[in-house]
Amino acid sequence: WVSNTATTAMMVPIALAGLSVFAGQEVNPDTFVLALPIAFDQSALTVLAFLGGFSAATGMVIVATVALAIMVSNDIVMPLMLRSGFAGSHGQADLSQTLLRVRRVSILAITLLAFLYYRAIEAGVPLASIGLLSFSAAAQFAPAMLIGLYWRGACKSGAISGLSLGVTAWFVLLLLPSFGGSSLIPEVLANISFNDGA
Repeated sequence: WVSNTATTAMMVPIALAGLSVFAGQEVNPDTFVLALPIAFDQSALTVLAFLGGFSAATGMVIVATVALAIMVSNDIVMPLMLRSGFAGSHGQADLSQTLLRVRRVSILAITLLAFLYYRAIEAGVPLASIGLLSFSAAAQFAPAMLIGLYWRGACKSGAISGLSLGVTAWFVLLLLPSFGGSSLIPEVLANISFNDGA
């Protein structure tokens, strides 16, 4: 908690300095850490900031991708393979190599999907907006978990129905509009927003 608070507190002076130095200019706030030392001709500090940001971003991508690949392989792919009999069709008693291949393919597929999403979204979407999009998707699981813990009348069909409705609403109202003017989705869906008519 202390580490997260200290890291967040360090962002405040950088944000204030960026807003002051680049007032009236079209500088993406996500790049203030690099843009500030460049503006003051501090090459060494620019390189240091770039390496630190690159290291942090790479670590986040690796951890998130590996964790998601493990979830996909353990909870989706391997159960389907075991139920269909495909995993044991070659007479293997040890499925460790199969599991390892599934996880490697999952990592590749997740990384490719993330790259395709990045290429498809509207240019200039702030990182904070993408983060909020991800958190809002994860938040769909909260009602089912909390109600399942405290309400004895909760049932499987109700949880599945609520999750399906929530994920569908998230997909239509938040994910699709993030593509902006992309030709992948209809123009009507691209303009959907909670702020319409406000």
